[in-house]
Amino acid sequence: MLVIFSCSKDKFEAKIPSYITIDKFTLSTNFATQGSNSESITDAWVFINDDLIGTFELPARFPVLKEGVFTIKIFAGIKDNGVSQQRRRYLLYAPHEEQVNLVPGNELTITPSISYNPDAKFAWLEDFEGASTSFSYHANSDTIINKINTGVFEGSYSGK
Repeated sequence: MLVIFSCSKDKFEAKIPSYITIDKFTLSTNFATQGSNSESITDAWVFINDDLIGTFELPARFPVLKEGVFTIKIFAGIKDNGVSQQRRRYLLYAPHEEQVNLVPGNELTITPSISYNPDAKFAWLEDFEGASTSFSYHANSDTIINKINTGVFEGSYSGK
């Protein structure tokens, strides 16, 4: 007995995706209570209607096979301890959330704006810009902290 099946190729046509592009995050901070807005965000963790679409190294451009209006949440990701194989969501940042309209064949560029979670606590801040530092010196210590103006990351001074 010989049985032959055939399929209509109409049923298997490829869908046209929407594309989302994320180049970088924008971090906003309150300098007095949270410090610098410098960051090392390397990845975007993307959720659409609370379903994980993927984790993408920045800058990213990726296809999405959805059409219509959706809620997108984008979480900032980091390399845990700087290790490329250990990528994590950075839980101290609140996610970026917005409504998006995904149209097949169209590209949507998003620059996620994020800030620290309201529950984030900063036990200590030091920027070396004041007249003194918040470090205390001990007579038995062999370490001396100097305020210098070379090799500065931000501002006018750094510690050495």
